[in-house]
Order: sequence, then C-alpha cells, then structure tokens
Amino acid sequence: MKTLETLLSRLGSLCRSFKRNERGGVLIEFGFVAPVLLLVLVGSFETARYIYTSQKIQRTAMTLADLASRTKTIDQNDINNLFAAAQEVAKPFELDGSSRIYISSVENDGNDNPVVGWQDNDGSLISISSVGIQGGAAVLPDNFLINNNQSIIVAEVYFQYRPVFVSIIGDRIISHRAMFRPRLSLTVKRE
Repeated sequence: MKTLETLLSRLGSLCRSFKRNERGGVLIEFGFVAPVLLLVLVGSFETARYIYTSQKIQRTAMTLADLASRTKTIDQNDINNLFAAAQEVAKPFELDGSSRIYISSVENDGNDNPVVGWQDNDGSLISISSVGIQGGAAVLPDNFLINNNQSIIVAEVYFQYRPVFVSIIGDRIISHRAMFRPRLSLTVKRE
C-alpha cells in the first residue's frame, strides 16, 4: 500500500511540476508557427522566381526584335543566329524544350491593313503566334499604324514556367511580345 501511495504521490508531484514548467512552451509555439513561416518562405521564393523568369522572357523578346530590326535583309543563317542569341539572353533558363519563339515582319498591304509578310519560329512548345500566320492578317495593338512600304519586326517568346515547389502560381505559359521598326531601311526583307 505504501508503494502505491508513494507512486501516487510522485505522480502528483510530477503533474504539478509539468504544470509549473514552461520550458517546452516555446517548442510548441514554434511547432504552430513553423508551417506558416515555411509557407511564406516558399511562396516568396516562387513569386520572386516567377517575376525573374517573366523579366528574362521579356528581355529575350526585346533583344530579338531589336537585333532583327538592325538589318536591311535577313536570311536563314541570321534567323538561326537570332534563335541562338535568344538562348544566351534567357540564361539561366533553358528555352530548348519549354519554349517557342516567333520572329515576324508585319507589313502594310497597301490598303492600310497589316499582314504578316514573313515569319520564322523555333522551339517545341505548342503555341500560336498572337500576331498571326505568314500571309494572313496581323493582330496589332489598337492605333498602331504601319505606313505603306514600311514594316515592323515582332518577336514573341512563349515559355512554359514550372515552379520548383508546389505553389499558388502553378504551371503556366509566360509570353512576351516586342515590336521594333527597322533601323536601316523601311522594311527588313527575308532572303
């Protein structure tokens, strides 16, 4: 009987000591806060990475349109060099398997209607040019005018974004379009 009383007494004092002890409280509080902090950290990382990727794709489109507009004529070798330059501008992102790039010349058909004069593309991502197809009517921003015998160079880059972690952003296609007028002539002819 004495051992049972001693055991109950020790158990009671142990419970009272747990009640007074606050050393484990911080650990429990951290257990509640840690998942929220981790979610904020991962979300911030993914948001920053998405913005960085979007800026790289925008810079790639602008660089392509700028480079293509700096010549009077452009041949297949020049187009291949532009696509290679796009790979370099987009680094550290790889454009090979997760992108499509369009370079188009939009011209006035003589009746103040924009048409796609020539167009080249590269990449394996399934996407359609927002400008249109070669020989077809071109889709341009409102009030964007092209005079007779003039053209503009349009570069479009579509990139499949995949987050590193599961995030709110999710998989999506980032696309940017840039337009430049030719610098050395009124049009850039395709050879």
